[in-house]
Amino acid sequence: MQESPNPYSPPAAQTDLDAELLGLQERQDAQRLIVALGVFSRNTLVEFWKKHPDAEQPLRLWFSMVERATWSGPARVREVFGSADFVANNRIVFNIKGNAYRLVALVKYAPLFLVFIRFVGTHADCDRIDANKV
Repeated sequence: MQESPNPYSPPAAQTDLDAELLGLQERQDAQRLIVALGVFSRNTLVEFWKKHPDAEQPLRLWFSMVERATWSGPARVREVFGSADFVANNRIVFNIKGNAYRLVALVKYAPLFLVFIRFVGTHADCDRIDANKV
């Protein structure tokens, strides 16, 4: 029996020839288009919304937006999430559900775009942690 592919797995790597076929001159630009985003770990969100059902839809929306993102730096994040707070050590604090909840993510922009969920909790919970270090 063949296993179904994991919907959260990145696609197989593509070659430089693929980039040339796309008409892209810069290899770096090609990589931005063909490198899949990794958001780690969605399960953190699922466990949180099981305890806070009102957070499920806002967290699903956040995840779907970030999953499709190809941000090259903080300015691009700000275009989508205007209320995001940028803190030390490449952490971003996202307001969820009108700031009822907060999500802290570690973001790596290059060479691979990756987002690591470091914390999700209530606004009050977030006030008790150091977002720079989680």
